[in-house]
Amino acid sequence: MISLAVISIFLPIKNIVSAYDLKPDSRNLSLMWIKANVLYNSIIFVPTELDLDTRELEENYEIKYFEGLELTDDFREAIPGAYVLVPHYGYDPRGRGGKRISFRLNASFKNIRKLVEFGKSPVLVNYSRPVPAGNPKFYIGKIRPSTKSHSSQEDKNG
Repeated sequence: MISLAVISIFLPIKNIVSAYDLKPDSRNLSLMWIKANVLYNSIIFVPTELDLDTRELEENYEIKYFEGLELTDDFREAIPGAYVLVPHYGYDPRGRGGKRISFRLNASFKNIRKLVEFGKSPVLVNYSRPVPAGNPKFYIGKIRPSTKSHSSQEDKNG
């Protein structure tokens, strides 16, 4: 009993509680949501930094990976109707430049319509492991058709 008290003094209570938290990870919840709500053969873009195991989706969906942390402009995949897992980027305040980078990356997904959101922990832009503790915060969205493609289609149709 004394050893338990000594251990609890040195470990933050948050770490002790989270070790016994049995809620499923956001990535597992997203896989269940995709299988229940996304049509087979749909294209799904997955950022590598989520570290999502997509093996159970690969038979029925077209999975395309992208490096979200390396985006320098808006996410520009011109595939209307495709799905995207969009991380909520955050930063470790001990590092430099993280705040600016996370704001820029979060603004990179303007053409994505949010469908459902999962998780609590931001995906860190300036940490060795972007998802150090699991349960990353992200949403599943759908790429909106661009207004340019609609207007040019209308021009073709007269």
